[in-house]
Amino acid sequence: MKDIIGAWVLTSFEFLKRHPGLMAIVGFISGVASYVLVEGREAFAQTLAILMLVSWLLLVLEPWIRLLFHKMFGVQMPPVVMRVGTQMVHQESLFFALSFFLAATTWNHAQALFTATLTGSAVISVIDPIYHGQLAKRRGFYLVFHAMTLFAVLLVVLPLLLLLNTEQSLQLALIVSLVFSVPSLFGGMPNGHWWRMPLRFGGLIVLGLIIWQARTLIPPASLELNGITLSQQVDRAQRTPGESLQTISEADLRASGLYAWTHKLNFYDDVLGSWQIRVLTDSGQLIGLARFEVAGSTQ
Repeated sequence: MKDIIGAWVLTSFEFLKRHPGLMAIVGFISGVASYVLVEGREAFAQTLAILMLVSWLLLVLEPWIRLLFHKMFGVQMPPVVMRVGTQMVHQESLFFALSFFLAATTWNHAQALFTATLTGSAVISVIDPIYHGQLAKRRGFYLVFHAMTLFAVLLVVLPLLLLLNTEQSLQLALIVSLVFSVPSLFGGMPNGHWWRMPLRFGGLIVLGLIIWQARTLIPPASLELNGITLSQQVDRAQRTPGESLQTISEADLRASGLYAWTHKLNFYDDVLGSWQIRVLTDSGQLIGLARFEVAGSTQ
């Protein structure tokens, strides 16, 4: 019976190795399902989030899992199996998180670079010649890829599981992703190259500091703004805005002000030109952006 189970596990991994895009599809579908059901059926979305974290925990426990597998089934798990397993976790995590970030990104803002990078990473995870042939052989880049993947998925699952706000999620996701990446520092360390360990560890710390300083460029994956309406009238009874504006004259602006969630009446002496309204989280992440033009009264 043990031999049958061991052979079945190895056969399953071989099947997934021959179909590298399968886990990516599963990850993306589960991400979309979580995103759609997060408000209607929170328990379902939280279950999927827990499964994502469990997959990462299994990745960290890889050496012990291999030892336990050998003791239980008498089969030595080939290293290639764990490499494929790591790749599957990356695929599932990236495509799971991607559905949230695609919805939360303000595309006319620099935070689009973060989502574009995440999309590129997801594509790399399903292209074996690049993932195994290039990325995995460059330990430093692989470590960054590993940490960023976990960071992205934590930004999605932490608000679902622990009901944290964006700043708390950012802080905890950054700490956990760095801590979980430490075991990867010990892999592929040639004899006589002792200095690579502190170098990699220092690089990991620098990466964390860079991410924290650039946190305003990260879309708030757990939030989405459907739209911003700029208007000079609001129906208070119906709680609906009036006609949406993109251009307003200086005279009208000073006479009636402008509504966008709040009512702004006080402006600088020189108001002509381009303006923008940004909706931010308490951590400084951009939720939405609207631009409008103040024209001269004679126009």
